[in-house]
Amino acid sequence: MEKAREGRNHKWEFGVRTKKKKKKKKKKKKKKKKKKKKKKKKKEEDNKSQGSEIVSVFVSRYSGQFNVKLSEA
Repeated sequence: MEKAREGRNHKWEFGVRTKKKKKKKKKKKKKKKKKKKKKKKKKEEDNKSQGSEIVSVFVSRYSGQFNVKLSEA
């Protein structure tokens, strides 16, 4: 009996050429990144005595800086 000779895409068994089965690669699942919630910092309301109120507060996520918009009265 002859030994089975294996080519790149075909398999040889006893003089019969059969196609080799390809192995399926398993796909790796990507992990979803969790979004960080923005924290809003409120400035103390000592500006109310001047007659202006805080309209909106913007806080940057990374540097920690914040901007406060005041209403003009």
